[in-house]
Amino acid sequence: MNLRITALLFFMLASPALKAQPGCLNASRLEVLPVFFVPQNVSFPDFSDQKNRINQHLLWAQTRYKEMLNNRAGFKLADTGAITYYGTRPDSYYKSFTDRGAAAYLEELLPYLGYSRFNCPYAILVIYIDYNSNFPVAGARTLNGGINTGGGIIIMSGGDLKFSPIFQSTLQHELGHAFSLPHVDSYGYSMNSNASIMSYNPSHQTNFFNPSPTPGILIPEDIRNLALHENAFAGLNFDSLVDIPAAYSMYEGIPLVGIMDIPGQKDYRVTVTTSSGETYSSLAGNLVQNEIKLSYPGMPFAYDYQNMWHSAEVPAWASVVIKFPVPVTLNKVGIHSQHSGIYQKADSVRIDRYNNNNFLQILEQTLPAVDEYISFSPATDSIFRFHFKPGVTKMVTIRGIEFFNNNEPVFPPRVPYSLRNPQQNALPAKPVLNVPPDSAVILSFLIPLSWSGLNSQNYKLQIDTCKDFCAPVFETTTSSTLFFYPAGISNKRYFWRVKGLNGIGQGFGEWSNIKQFTTQAVAVYYFTGNGDYFLPSNWQNNITPPNPVTAGSEVIIKSGMPLECYINQPVTFLPGSKLTVEPNARLRLIENLIIQ
Repeated sequence: MNLRITALLFFMLASPALKAQPGCLNASRLEVLPVFFVPQNVSFPDFSDQKNRINQHLLWAQTRYKEMLNNRAGFKLADTGAITYYGTRPDSYYKSFTDRGAAAYLEELLPYLGYSRFNCPYAILVIYIDYNSNFPVAGARTLNGGINTGGGIIIMSGGDLKFSPIFQSTLQHELGHAFSLPHVDSYGYSMNSNASIMSYNPSHQTNFFNPSPTPGILIPEDIRNLALHENAFAGLNFDSLVDIPAAYSMYEGIPLVGIMDIPGQKDYRVTVTTSSGETYSSLAGNLVQNEIKLSYPGMPFAYDYQNMWHSAEVPAWASVVIKFPVPVTLNKVGIHSQHSGIYQKADSVRIDRYNNNNFLQILEQTLPAVDEYISFSPATDSIFRFHFKPGVTKMVTIRGIEFFNNNEPVFPPRVPYSLRNPQQNALPAKPVLNVPPDSAVILSFLIPLSWSGLNSQNYKLQIDTCKDFCAPVFETTTSSTLFFYPAGISNKRYFWRVKGLNGIGQGFGEWSNIKQFTTQAVAVYYFTGNGDYFLPSNWQNNITPPNPVTAGSEVIIKSGMPLECYINQPVTFLPGSKLTVEPNARLRLIENLIIQ
């Protein structure tokens, strides 16, 4: 008897893996999620009208951002559309805060949505419902400070949504804050006359759903920041030849807001202490969650005491202890030493992890370059110690440290360094997903996935039923750019992404954009009787499956003991078909069962 049953066992075991996922440490995307926040003592009778209104405004704002970026990129809206949340406290409570209730909204909304400040994938647009007052005055910010560090919050009034003619222009401005854009006066520009949407220029104001004749734009500083926000504006590159007009003098710095305090959430701050001195006005805390400046030969003197740590003279090693607010797993770090292209380079690094009131050494390695990325076996802890061996000056300057787990940033710098990383060209290119097209409906249980990517020897493929990829239902590494995924469930939406790996030693490159597909059975046949597989009366509605069973068709054996289904003639299941034997059902093979 010819029996090939490997594929059958896979399908039977696939379904239990599709379960609720645990939280992960980092968000891999940022989408705008509108939430109508209704206090305890307030009614909301016009939800339907307000939902239509905010959806129309968000689609308009989304189009405007694409236009301002010349259709190179745009932000995404959450699949859920607008949702309504009923607050646990009265209106007076939320109005008592100096931040207009922003932290109080997040205290309730983050657990309600199933996320924390660490992995929130949303810029949460809170529309506060109270038509008796113009509360709150609009505002927005990121949760964790910096660019590409997680979620954001926008607060706006339900009354303004309904009655204010300038709601749309205000929305565009506040979305910018949620995407890390500061006011233009941070660059020294006029808030009253600058062309940016991040000014208060009255000529930008909309009139309900009528655009301004002189709408605001994204100035070069705005585009530069958005290009650094990969989670929100995937694929956007800042091109100085295109994005900086002739004779435009661009502001060099990147002003950012700090980290938000959120009740009920752990602190996002990483703390650093040292016994090796903090000289020239520097602080050891500058090593983390900051902007990493460049150091290269021939550059002007560029010591920055606000973004670097300068040790005192030490006899052997300069050390810092780094404490994360939660345990983290690290298997790679980026060490950035020296300043101004010449001063105080670190020659070696030694890394320890905290272990039962003692430190256990992970590695010791030389640092040939001023920007060095070092991989090691995964280590999990909340406290790590770094030792840096100085040169002849007996002092070191560290411009910053980056932390990674499988090349995913862990508590990243406030300004992403990857786009200016001197070793970035050694990394694999961002793959492009080719087949199936996004949102395709596949009439088969065997899904062909193909992609392309440069500078890669291998690829990591992840498939999940959730866009967060916290606990993928499937993950593999392959050298091919084609993979056939045997999906286990019909009428199920799957998300997938790929990133490349080369042999240069820098590890994985950037994840591809996420695409999705849905499996759909062409036909499902239920064996509900007892005995012969080929007897029509044993099948629901007397409809027997074809032989061979074609792609997209599923055969389900439901008969439980002492009843059984027996096969006494050859049956073939073609690629893309599916055989399911339900728990306690019985399938007896007298003849060939061939699963191709």
